[in-house]
Amino acid sequence: MVKRSARSRVLELLHALNFFYSLRDLEEALGVPFQSLWRYVNLLSVPEEKTTEKILSRIQELNLVGGAVRKALSETDVEIWSLAREPSFLRLFSLIMEELVEKEGVEVDVVVPLSEYAIPLASVVSMELEKALCPVMTYNVKNEKEGFYVAHYTSSRDEELRVIAMPRKGLQGKGSALMLDIALDDPNHVEAVSGIMRRAKIDKQSLVAVQLSREAYIKLANNKVGIRLLKVFHIT
Repeated sequence: MVKRSARSRVLELLHALNFFYSLRDLEEALGVPFQSLWRYVNLLSVPEEKTTEKILSRIQELNLVGGAVRKALSETDVEIWSLAREPSFLRLFSLIMEELVEKEGVEVDVVVPLSEYAIPLASVVSMELEKALCPVMTYNVKNEKEGFYVAHYTSSRDEELRVIAMPRKGLQGKGSALMLDIALDDPNHVEAVSGIMRRAKIDKQSLVAVQLSREAYIKLANNKVGIRLLKVFHIT
């Protein structure tokens, strides 16, 4: 991943935040004139170094990014899965992941969407981080000789037996993984995926979920086998 310059990051953040906050709101929060913000958001000018530092500091101090995620969750008038269809949320999420990886020192060789709903999130993050993408398939694959790792588990959601598979080539030579999901309520599914990756010698694992059930959070937080970082934006 090529590290983004501070000015470039400010322009990206302002553009993403403007989907969730009006320019008047940002003007008041950041202490930057409306006209200047309008020019930055529309890429007509670039802030000076001092202005860049001021904007980044205020965004972090006021947790405007976290506030944007909360606004997106509260304003979703249908299922939370619909957020994965919103370009504004996808862009914001990719920037959040870029910052998280940089600040927390998270190692990522492969990005793993835990459900089909998480594929859009994982796709934009893999592009942002310039890392490979490896899906989890939730249908039966006959045997591991066909090029898949296979795991069976009992769903903690409905107590049904499930089968998942991951392509061996997608995990080959990887040492670290970032698992993503938008709404996660089945910790047994996570543990099954984590187990597959340990079989593939991927010992450095991180998990980020937009929304996580309290039961799942407690179980994963207390039993993070192989999971070194657990990040959640909203617990239900």
